[in-house]
Amino acid sequence: MSTHSHTLASHGEVLANLPGILGFYPNNSLILAFFVDDEGVDTVRLGPVARFDLDEAVEKLTESRERFAAWVHHLELDAVIAYM
Repeated sequence: MSTHSHTLASHGEVLANLPGILGFYPNNSLILAFFVDDEGVDTVRLGPVARFDLDEAVEKLTESRERFAAWVHHLELDAVIAYM
C-alpha cells in the first residue's frame, strides 16, 4: 500500500480535490470531511471522508447519530467540514 501526502492550504483546495479523494464527481451530495489535529504543528490532516445523498443526509445522520458519534470519538477526530 502506498501513501501520498499533499498539502491543501484552503477549503477551496479541499473541495477541488474531493472528486479525486472519492473517485468520482459527487452530485446532489453532502460530503463530510473529517480532520485530525497534528500535535505540535499548526496543521490538520484529512481523515475519513463520508458522502451522503443530499435528499437523505439529514435522515441518515439522525438515525445513526450515536454510532456516528462513537466513530468520531474512536478515531479521535478534531474537526469536520461539510460540503454540498
